[in-house]
Amino acid sequence: MATVHDIEFRDARTSASAAADELQDIQGEKMVLNMGPSHPSTHGVLRIVLELDGEIITKAVPDVGYLHRGDEKIAENMTYTQFIPYT
Repeated sequence: MATVHDIEFRDARTSASAAADELQDIQGEKMVLNMGPSHPSTHGVLRIVLELDGEIITKAVPDVGYLHRGDEKIAENMTYTQFIPYT
């Protein structure tokens, strides 16, 4: 004879509130972590400043275009049309 099981489906709000209750019990050391840049000559270098609460990322602030080539110094001895390809 087959066994009958009751299956309970919770709505998304109930599941989210249960997960939030579990996260409130987990309190870790709060810290700020600089992630990157990976290599100074990489094109389009990305650096991310992370705020952590234990192992949980609470905030991430990206810093795009971290690479600085000294464009002003390069442009000193060039005309405007010569410098356009550098920008």
